[in-house]
Amino acid sequence: MTAFWPVLVLKMLLRRARRGVIMMAATAMAVACLIALDAVMEGVGDAMIRNSVAAAGGHVTLTGTARRAADEAVASEVRRWPGVCEALPRRTQAAMLSHGRSGAAVTLVGVVPAERNWSIVAAKIIGGGFPRGGGSILVGSDLADRLGAAVGDRLEATVSGGVGRTFTVCGVFRTRLPHLDAQLVLAGMDDVAPAQQSVHVFLADPYAAPAAAARAGELAVAASQWQNDLPELAGLISLNRFSMNVVLGLALLILAFGISNNVFQGVSQRRRELSILRAMGLTSRGVMAIVLGETMLMAAVAAVIGAAVGIAATLLWARWGLDLSPWTSGNPHFLISAVVYPRLTGGGVIAPMAVACACGFLAALAPARRAGRSTIMQGLRML
Repeated sequence: MTAFWPVLVLKMLLRRARRGVIMMAATAMAVACLIALDAVMEGVGDAMIRNSVAAAGGHVTLTGTARRAADEAVASEVRRWPGVCEALPRRTQAAMLSHGRSGAAVTLVGVVPAERNWSIVAAKIIGGGFPRGGGSILVGSDLADRLGAAVGDRLEATVSGGVGRTFTVCGVFRTRLPHLDAQLVLAGMDDVAPAQQSVHVFLADPYAAPAAAARAGELAVAASQWQNDLPELAGLISLNRFSMNVVLGLALLILAFGISNNVFQGVSQRRRELSILRAMGLTSRGVMAIVLGETMLMAAVAAVIGAAVGIAATLLWARWGLDLSPWTSGNPHFLISAVVYPRLTGGGVIAPMAVACACGFLAALAPARRAGRSTIMQGLRML
């Protein structure tokens, strides 16, 4: 008796296999597309954060008093935190840079050699190379044009207190961000006085920035995270997620209407069979259970198949990436690279599967109630 209902549902389902396959294929395709779309949206968010953080200076910025925040010992301690990829100390100082009769106010930043692996500036060098210390500096293209300087030229720098220093241009970069190209100057760490010091932290998971910032209290330093430093980016990512939820809701409605129409037609075509079952002693609730059971079974199988297809397609897609450069020209969030790598998430896989199963249940309720209300005489008239 325990196996009666599953066997009955399966037999009823197999009797109309063609219609069931069509419904399952449509549901599986919807689940696969939703999983892939969510992965692409996550990849777009990751790419925007990766590019923007490279320009801003890290997922988390630690600042403090005296020399402590820029001490290499503090950076080494931060690197041991879980999820931290790199912690880079920096020294920042305002300066006046001049070449001949031309001059400009700039921000002089002292960096360590590892900076070249994380900075947008290092990725956008158009001439020369990264500063190696010894009085070498890397300047922006707008600043170089304004000063009439090129690689190899010597520039005079005056910092607070009237202290002068001579630097040699070792490279020129162009990011297409005016505030960087016209004002930023990179130098070796030892070539910049510690007027303002900080440690810039890069994380494997950008969304773990709040947790990393909370740990800054262990070092007695202040911390800011990219969500606060780049509020427009955080808002844009939130908008993308809201848009994905809207798409998920629309897919729910479309899928529910399709399944409901399929089940209604199936109930109408099988009214005679259902009436015979009623005549054999099956209750109204039993008829409803059959209709709901076979619809839920098809939805569940289709959800699993669709998830497998969506995951496989996304993993293959993520291997090569998706180049969005034709549609992101000039977008500051894609300056380093416009290649997006779709990323699967637990919610992005489970939510479409849950939506498919929910659609199957909700869409089958009305047809199941209609089938359960059918009388024996209504069905026997069709014999």
